[in-house]
Amino acid sequence: MRRTYIVTNTKKCILAAALVMTLSGCPARPDPLSAEYHVSVDADRLLNEEVSIFDIFSDVKVVSLDSRCPLSNTVYAGMSNLAFDGDFFYILDTKTSDICVFEEDGTLVSRVDKTGRGPGEYVMADQLAYNPSADAVEVLDPRGRIYRYSADSLEFESMLDFSDGCLPATHNFFIDGEKYILYSFSDEDKLWCLDTGDSSLFSYGYSPPEYLVKYVSAQSPFFEFDGDAAFFGTLDGLIYVFDNVSRSLVPYIGWDFGKYQGRLSDIPVYDSARGYDEFILDYSRRKLCPFIDMKCSGRKLFASVIYDYGKTYTLYHDMDTGESRLFWKTREGMLFLPELFHDGKMYKYVDATKLPDYVDREILDDSSQAAYDKVMSENSSAIVKYSL
Repeated sequence: MRRTYIVTNTKKCILAAALVMTLSGCPARPDPLSAEYHVSVDADRLLNEEVSIFDIFSDVKVVSLDSRCPLSNTVYAGMSNLAFDGDFFYILDTKTSDICVFEEDGTLVSRVDKTGRGPGEYVMADQLAYNPSADAVEVLDPRGRIYRYSADSLEFESMLDFSDGCLPATHNFFIDGEKYILYSFSDEDKLWCLDTGDSSLFSYGYSPPEYLVKYVSAQSPFFEFDGDAAFFGTLDGLIYVFDNVSRSLVPYIGWDFGKYQGRLSDIPVYDSARGYDEFILDYSRRKLCPFIDMKCSGRKLFASVIYDYGKTYTLYHDMDTGESRLFWKTREGMLFLPELFHDGKMYKYVDATKLPDYVDREILDDSSQAAYDKVMSENSSAIVKYSL
């Protein structure tokens, strides 16, 4: 059974559509091969091929972040805590929820504490993002508020309040023009659209089985694909796009891994997420499952998928050329996790303890080697810049 709501303002929820029934009692999960495009991946071949970081990127550089602003973040903090406007990096500290601003060369601009209960202050912060149309930095309070700050000074500008009781909590958002696509771990309906033009809020009717949500949930399930908002499923990496006319998700790109394909029928039903810890380790021994992240630059896709007893593998695919890569570490011994893409470059936050795992010092030019050494000597952190 699927519920569809329309909220005509941010103060009142109105049931606007009849309950939709299927024989199984809930919407059928789409087959990845029923998507508009499907990508066949020869995993047997790709898993036996070495991949150099330079097979994908033309250059790798390291930017040392000013150590006067120590950060609590680790390499796994992810894109939910990093934004870039082309000139400045904005980093949300995962422990203090302070916003730290650095110039592109790593120089500290400011560290601002916006936590509190006063005007323009948030109690909690689950995500930070840069809004290019407003030239503003936005922070999501999971209680149903998005705070907007000017990019140049982080002065409070406005608050988008949708804490009206329709969503118990909101954990991710994606800026799509005047619309915000929202994800809630807590609600039965996971995906919603908030239109700032008319203050309407409606559900996309995405209600996966609760045990599948417990199996694994992505830190950030949204990404931009070829200029459009996209969403990926964690079981099989199925990529959806959003149809705001029919108010639904549309399966767009599916993956075919053959014998390595994760199947919904294989996933047991456990009462808690802890039950899946050992299962994922064992299941990933022979399956590429689950997907935990996906990002894109133009039509080049980068996905993180679990394989080989819980290791995080990178799946790279170029939709234009058909080229695919699948690896745990590069030939240079480097781990890789996709993060924030901007104008043909990927930016990744890495702390000093993990920098040697993600960057081989020997591939760097003199300037980046000096930045690498500075991060290690000061036990600070860096932005690694990968150029396509």
